[in-house]
This record gives sequence, structure tokens and C-alpha cells, in this order.
Amino acid sequence: NNMNALQSAITLYKREMDRIAGTGKAYVTEKKLKKHNKVCRDGAIAKFEEIATMGPVASIRTYRQKLEAQMDERFRDYLEANRLRDPFSFVAPYVVPIVIALVAYVIRYVLDTVCPRRSERCMDVSDFFGSLFFTIVSFLFFHFLAQGYGIHQRVKVLFGRASLEDDDDDDDEDETGHLKSE
Repeated sequence: NNMNALQSAITLYKREMDRIAGTGKAYVTEKKLKKHNKVCRDGAIAKFEEIATMGPVASIRTYRQKLEAQMDERFRDYLEANRLRDPFSFVAPYVVPIVIALVAYVIRYVLDTVCPRRSERCMDVSDFFGSLFFTIVSFLFFHFLAQGYGIHQRVKVLFGRASLEDDDDDDDEDETGHLKSE
């Protein structure tokens, strides 16, 4: 009875969580996911307590603890899967360098148009910002070049042209989709 209650509660929890965070669902905010988790968790515990009415109280308590541990583990999986769906997660590390490069470019442009041509100090500052801009853009270019394939795949996924499951490295499978034997 307690095992059935555990399985029924886990099934209910998973089904309800899958409605907003399951496979193929879009990214949701962590706050919304946590709120939905609380509702699903409360429903699963209520389902468990409704079914688990026979046997020693200690046994029921043990199965409830197993239920809570399984829900915690599944929620961590849902959180991680949701983080991977965030369309802007791969952009965040590049925002600061790009902003600095743009600011350096604007400052250099302003200095080149405002400063008198004979001012050596003004030209030195302008050259510094030009070099800063060039250095950041070069670094980003070579970084994107090194990470190119992964970024290309991510961009394709973002714009719906491919999915993360559509890897081109299906060399281990035969034409039926089964793994080749060595």
C-alpha cells in the first residue's frame, strides 16, 4: 500500500511538473517554476497521505521521506533542464566585454571629432580606446572561432532550425537507429 502511494504520488508530481517544465516546454522563470513545484509537491503529498493509510506509522513516515527525497531530486532536474532552455544564458558572459568595446569605440569616435589634431595627449587617449576596442573585438572573434560549432548549434536551436537532440554525430547508430556493435 505504501509503495503504491509512493508511486502514485510521484506519478502525479511528474505529470503536473511536466505541464510547464517537461520535455519540449519553453523556458519559465525560476520563481514561477518554484511556485509550481510547491503546488505540485503539496498535491503529491496529499495524494500520498490519502492512499498510505495502512501499516505502521513509522513505515508510512519512511515512505513519505522517500517521496520527498525523490521530488527534491526531480525538482533539481527540472531546474537544470529549465536553465538549459534559457535562450540568453549563453549571451551573458559576452555582454560586459561587448559593452566595454562599444563604449571604447564611442569614446574614440568622440575624441577623434572633438580633439584638435595637434594635441598629443588627446591622440594618446584616443589610441588607447581604439586599441582597447580592437583587443576586445579580436578576443571575441577568436573565442567565437574556437567555440564556433557549439555556438552555431545553439543559434540554430534558438531560431528553431534544429533541436539539441539533432546531433550530426550519429556514427554509432545504424540506419534503424540502433547502436552498432563493435
